[in-house]
Amino acid sequence: MTRLPLRALTFLLVVLGHSLPALAADDLAPGKQAALLLRVLPYDRNFSHRVEEAVTVAVVYRERNLKSETYGIDVTMALKDIARTAQLRNLPVRILRIGYSSPEEFEAAIGQQRVTALYLCPGLSDVIDSISEITRRYKILSFSGREADIRDDVSIGLLRRGSRPALVVNLRIASAEGADLEPELLALSEILR
Repeated sequence: MTRLPLRALTFLLVVLGHSLPALAADDLAPGKQAALLLRVLPYDRNFSHRVEEAVTVAVVYRERNLKSETYGIDVTMALKDIARTAQLRNLPVRILRIGYSSPEEFEAAIGQQRVTALYLCPGLSDVIDSISEITRRYKILSFSGREADIRDDVSIGLLRRGSRPALVVNLRIASAEGADLEPELLALSEILR
């Protein structure tokens, strides 16, 4: 999977906006979030500095939280389905799940796995600050499907507006995580400064 031309990314946003399942009012289906996440990553000009042998995307969920764990499984399965046949800039894509129980254990797992990007599941709002400190320190691009996360401490939101998918970019956080996002991506996104 190489970087899509602007028209292809626009087309993807339109196509993904149809037939959304019944989720929370602001949720975009996990499969659609997964597709967008993998399409967005190559639009970071610092992509090659983030990645060595494989693009590693971690799905972070809250341990012992059924909703978070279930959502984590759904997003992980969706990402793995796409990653089976996808490459980003000729690199394989590796998907893993990381349970959050403490900042120390989370940081150890992130450091050991050489994560390129991470997706935050529901159930982590009370620890977003500590996760954000770690993503900034390790220069890991963060994604979420909840708008409140993006407004606080996450780089990119994979949301829906009405029946359409939407990208929301928190430029301050993205920059702190080492991202330099392409103007083509920003033109399609709602920007938070």
